Amino acid sequence: MGANNSPRIGEFVVVDDGVVGEQDTLTNFFVQTDDQGKMRAECIVQGLCELNPDVRGSAVTRSPAELLASSDPADIQLVASATL
Repeated sequence: MGANNSPRIGEFVVVDDGVVGEQDTLTNFFVQTDDQGKMRAECIVQGLCELNPDVRGSAVTRSPAELLASSDPADIQLVASATL
């Protein structure tokens, strides 16, 4: 538990097969102009980990649909909103 006694995420995964483009640099807080051409998931993981160095993040640079289709549903956990 954190200092305010609320549970925290210890590890997260970002699944995205997209590449950072100009539009991403205008609308996504976690990517920078010099990230253009890089894998979006990797850039987002780096930005999120900078918020809390105690959290471990990893990037999966595959299509979410492809990953879901090839995974056992019992192995999938989805968190849409959480505190890092």
